[in-house]
Amino acid sequence: MPDIQTTRGDSRLVAIPVFDADLDAYRTATEISTASAIEYVVTDTPEASTNYLTKTFNDASVNVQEVQNVETVELSEVQDANPEAAVITVKLEVSDTQDLPIETLWHECQLTDADGNVTTIMRGDFEVLESATNPPN
Repeated sequence: MPDIQTTRGDSRLVAIPVFDADLDAYRTATEISTASAIEYVVTDTPEASTNYLTKTFNDASVNVQEVQNVETVELSEVQDANPEAAVITVKLEVSDTQDLPIETLWHECQLTDADGNVTTIMRGDFEVLESATNPPN
């Protein structure tokens, strides 16, 4: 599901199952672990005039794992289809969400495979909710 909600100032795990190019099967974690680049961004719009957050495969917060090893996000439909399906997880920390504006932003994940093929594997709305404990400055 590409559209998500998060409360301002909270930690959040974004889990992104990875389909093959024909969108008819999940790619395996072994296939995706050889990717040359993975980039996850949160911007104001798809045109990205304001970039709020970028995470890459080089960050410790971006991982590729089998769906059966993802415990904090409900992905039973993916696991039922293929327990070895690749899921890219992006860990957002408090510092990542603390200063986000309280509005609907845009998020997207792009993968570059070992052969240099670039695929946008997820895109959608990223809604930031108000928080009484973390109000805007």
